[in-house]
Amino acid sequence: MMKLNADHYFTGKNRHRPCEDYAVSGTEPVPYAILADGCSASPGSHTGAMLLALSARREVRRIFRRGAAQSVPDYEALGRAVIRRAARMARLADLPETALDATLMTAFVTAETVIVHAYGDGFIIAKRRGKPDLCVAEIRYETNAPYYLSYQTDRARNRRYGVEMDGAKVIQCDGESLRVGYDAPVCYRFPVREFSLVALASDGLASFADKIAPEKGLIPATDMIREFTAFRNFNGQFVRRRARRAVTTCEKRGVVSTDDISVAAIYAEEETP
Repeated sequence: MMKLNADHYFTGKNRHRPCEDYAVSGTEPVPYAILADGCSASPGSHTGAMLLALSARREVRRIFRRGAAQSVPDYEALGRAVIRRAARMARLADLPETALDATLMTAFVTAETVIVHAYGDGFIIAKRRGKPDLCVAEIRYETNAPYYLSYQTDRARNRRYGVEMDGAKVIQCDGESLRVGYDAPVCYRFPVREFSLVALASDGLASFADKIAPEKGLIPATDMIREFTAFRNFNGQFVRRRARRAVTTCEKRGVVSTDDISVAAIYAEEETP
């Protein structure tokens, strides 16, 4: 038997008002963890990120209610359903078309497997049972301009992105880099019998710097990932407890983030009979 828990955390920094990250998590009808990271150059993305995350949560709940789903939701179909619902909500709120320019990352459990879908940039983190090291995949773009689901709602913007931002998506995992098309699907599967933890994080974990010694540059993202996932236990709000402690510890050392931060995670614990 497996005991599953999910939790999340997000916070803004003075440089960004309001916070452009948003995250949600839960365990019904299946464990899920979702985060969205709004584009700072796009007006209204702080609200758009929230709409995307809530739309994704609604879609996951719809798919899995009463155990109806017997297969993994399709990457493209899930993305389309989420952005269409979010776009409707954005129109009702009279938001600009740019409001939904945001990364979306989802994780949910089905058939004893954590499925991760990533639409944009960020980090996917996993820990094998009995192993001390983390498996980390960083998703970034050569043009430093992620391809967002929102481009699918506007043909002109979609075409313009393909012309002006004609660069590959780069997935870097354990020292190896893979270049794929900017709109290529990113989907990972982590069997819970093999992996005890699967976490998502926005690129804010790559924005920490030492304000006492700025010449050192940015702190390696892997260092911050270890800091934010050094969980003492996995009960209750385990992500929030660890993240708040990590932020406090870093600030005491003079290490601060220049970006918003969001983390969401699913933990699977083997129950002893």
